[in-house]
Amino acid sequence: MALRDITKLLLVFLAIYSVPALAREPQPTVGEFAPGEVLVKFKPGASLSAVQSAMRANSVGLLDEIPQIGVKILSVPVGRELEVVRRLLDDPSVEYAEPNYILHALPTIPNDGYYTWQWGMEKIQAPSAWDITTGASNIIIAIVDTGVDLDHPDLDAKVVAGYDFVNNDNNPQDDNGHGTHCAGIAAAETNNNTGVAGVSWGAKIMPVKVLDDTGSGLLSWVISGIIYAADNGAKVINLSLGGEGNCQASIQDAITYAHNRGALVVAAMGNCADPATYQLYCSEFNPIFFPASCERVVAVGATDSNDNRASFSGYRDYIDVAAPGVNIWSTLYGNTYAYASGTSMASPHVSGLAALIWSVAPCYTPDQVEQIIKQSADDVNSNTYPGKDDYLGWGRINAYRAVLAGPPDLYITTTNGIILHEPNTTPVLTYTISYGNEGIDATGIIITETLPVNTIYIDRGVGWTTSDNSVYTYSVGSLLYGDSGQVTFTVQVSEPLTIGQLITNVVSIGSPEAECDSGDNVAIDVDSVFFAKIYLPIVMKNFSPSS
Repeated sequence: MALRDITKLLLVFLAIYSVPALAREPQPTVGEFAPGEVLVKFKPGASLSAVQSAMRANSVGLLDEIPQIGVKILSVPVGRELEVVRRLLDDPSVEYAEPNYILHALPTIPNDGYYTWQWGMEKIQAPSAWDITTGASNIIIAIVDTGVDLDHPDLDAKVVAGYDFVNNDNNPQDDNGHGTHCAGIAAAETNNNTGVAGVSWGAKIMPVKVLDDTGSGLLSWVISGIIYAADNGAKVINLSLGGEGNCQASIQDAITYAHNRGALVVAAMGNCADPATYQLYCSEFNPIFFPASCERVVAVGATDSNDNRASFSGYRDYIDVAAPGVNIWSTLYGNTYAYASGTSMASPHVSGLAALIWSVAPCYTPDQVEQIIKQSADDVNSNTYPGKDDYLGWGRINAYRAVLAGPPDLYITTTNGIILHEPNTTPVLTYTISYGNEGIDATGIIITETLPVNTIYIDRGVGWTTSDNSVYTYSVGSLLYGDSGQVTFTVQVSEPLTIGQLITNVVSIGSPEAECDSGDNVAIDVDSVFFAKIYLPIVMKNFSPSS
């Protein structure tokens, strides 16, 4: 990627309607980064002398570091940031080097009218989902944004400790409004006779301030905010922010770090896809946006009340799902409420939904939650773009279908035919066990075979192991949605059986360590073993009875 493309980093902020602070939209600036700062990561195993040599050769000093992912924030001569980056990239001990880009919240698209109060909740069938769960109180959604109004009556009881990386203190108070608006969509206090409803009534809100009062912030702040959220128990990390360009290596490291700690990262697609207005917020039409373009991120576009793609909503092949994002009513700083539009508003709908899914299935991995969100979405543009597409991804989210989507739906069947044997023999019984998964992806799956009474296992199958003398297991491993297979199990009857004697064979499939498993699926196969001796008919010729 050319250097001039690397430096195109404009993060567009969805401003809240009629709020002066939000009206101060940042002007599009190509190559916007902190003067005198670069980010660098040295390769694993790079010696201390190699690191010191690289820093001396480039006349840089150490300002700070992000130890969890090994990124150092270096001071460089102002005006020589890109030159230093180029030279560092040529150093064999350097894994990557980047300017310390400035990111912005995604700008709000101006409103020309209003839709029904919180029309988005009805559209995603949230009320039906709330009949099943209103959200567990142990799920934390981190709003990595401009902060949150800590005293808002529709949020204050939900807020847990957060951090302000803009001012480097423990007071992540919102002085812009964007973060407060996102927080209300995801998890406002609900059923409290006040204000609005959040997608997840029970989820807690972690305010992590990485953008200032203009809606702008350094890449290093955003990275630190993601890591802080993951380290402090956030299950969902909402990023209604972004910058033009491919995913930067440093923020990918932070996202991977959060994912590995069990958090789901949700990010907005950006608002640069309206040919009439993109110039107001973006340097080009429908650019690649990060962090939505990063791996292990649920990338979210916006839909209107008619389930059409919002005119401004970015569209690319990495989009995963869409959610309501036009004229969304939510909380605002200063104990108020307002309408706003943009993919920034769509993203917290998905973050709130992730919290609902984890409320009914607490052992899901982030990948499984993401799979449920995509698998349960309504393909609302299927007439023109059936299936996964570049405009709405897998479709507009459906909260009701998502919380109904069960854990791995595992199944097994056993098959064997009628058994005929000679009298006074001990028959061999071979079972064909068919298995599969019609639910979400599952790992650690085993099949358990309990030996029928009066039988002995014949070690002819491959992959079977025993835990005692009567229970054998077969490790299937991972079963993705739609996967199936077969395995055999053979036993020798250990003593003669009577004619018509029943043998009961019990087989189960499941994941013993997964509390989200729907329970072992058990197949009970009852076999009647019949003994038969074949006699040839005797043909008598010229036989006449004696007198």
